Amino acid sequence: MIQHFGPGIPSKPTHNPVSIAIDADLVRQARRVTGKLNAKGQSLVIAESSCAGFIASALGQTEGVGEILLRKFVTPTKERMVAELGVSSRLLAQNTSAAVVEAMAKGALARSAATIALAVRVDVAPMSYEVGNRVGLVYFCCRNRFGQSLCIGKDFSDDAHEEPMRSVVVTALTILEDFARKAG
Repeated sequence: MIQHFGPGIPSKPTHNPVSIAIDADLVRQARRVTGKLNAKGQSLVIAESSCAGFIASALGQTEGVGEILLRKFVTPTKERMVAELGVSSRLLAQNTSAAVVEAMAKGALARSAATIALAVRVDVAPMSYEVGNRVGLVYFCCRNRFGQSLCIGKDFSDDAHEEPMRSVVVTALTILEDFARKAG
């Protein structure tokens, strides 16, 4: 079980930690994604905001991940998105949107040698970290070096699953697998 203790990862949790179990089903899905990327000679950079590196952690359970996962960014705050990914403050002022997550993907690609970026911006934790975000609203974006992007928004607020963050990881891996299969 992987745990995250809120933005900035304080030494003592300020609220209930978000955690997911990386079970056999999740590892199988991550293995398919890793295999598909390896087979196509593609590499990956991940930019995760408020999902604590869980996507990279799931992929990290698979053989061959060292060949495809070139870099990851975990940017739980707007300030870190600006500093580490080059997302504009003005765009971030609009809050969670497809444009922000696409800017995260562009920034991640610009800062790595990867051929594909996966960016995820999520707020499904027990507490809403940013005023104006709807708990459960998640945006995903895959982008490649040819300028092809697939950006999807999904509302997990009605997700009956006990672990909404696990649902986010499953969805992210599914989108990444589909994008890797279809994109140049």
